[in-house]
Amino acid sequence: MKRKIMLSLITVCITTMLNAEEVNNTIADYLLSEKMEQYPIPRAGSGKNLTPPTSPIAPIVPMEEISVDYYVGFGMGGIKMKDEVSQEEFLSNSYTLRGGANFWTYWGAEMRWTKSFGKMEYRNGDTQNNNYEDFPATLVSYGLLLKPHYNFKKIEVYGLVGYGYTSIDAIPLGIEGKANRTEGDLQYGLGLEYNVYSNISIYTDFFNAYTKKGIDGRAKNSEITVPEYSFGLMYKF
Repeated sequence: MKRKIMLSLITVCITTMLNAEEVNNTIADYLLSEKMEQYPIPRAGSGKNLTPPTSPIAPIVPMEEISVDYYVGFGMGGIKMKDEVSQEEFLSNSYTLRGGANFWTYWGAEMRWTKSFGKMEYRNGDTQNNNYEDFPATLVSYGLLLKPHYNFKKIEVYGLVGYGYTSIDAIPLGIEGKANRTEGDLQYGLGLEYNVYSNISIYTDFFNAYTKKGIDGRAKNSEITVPEYSFGLMYKF
């Protein structure tokens, strides 16, 4: 009985040793195989395959600097105030002062001031009023505007949109009396600028300073419009 038990234990030990040898032979065959060459096992101290590959770092592109081009301008043209119902009109020559900055590729901002000068003509339209060749009044408009613009080499096309005020001053009222009428409204316009030399340009534009019913409590049922046009010079710093 004891001999049988001893033989069984010896048999189990021999079998275990044989199986371990087969496992070692399998590992050795793998280490010597082509797969080992294709998929090497990382080894400490070898300096190879110990860190995962990293993607290349994209170069840092510097942001484009925003340049600001300041400018001033002076122009001459005409200004008109019209009652679209009665067809009455005040017309005069005018001069315009402009100042602003193009602070981005397609955007800028501008302050604009226009005033009539010389003789103010009054046309009575559909009313029975007298016409005047030299009406004693003054038209003024001013505003703060955004200026979208686009350049075609030497030519710049620009728009103007913002808010401002229009006034007609020194209107005869009664015996030796005078009245001033002022009111604000949306303003907008469109212009063209041509660069003639370095930082000097010429321009022309059309501008609508006022489009609204009445002005400062007068002519409440009439739409009042104040269009302007000007030609002039621009200087860029």
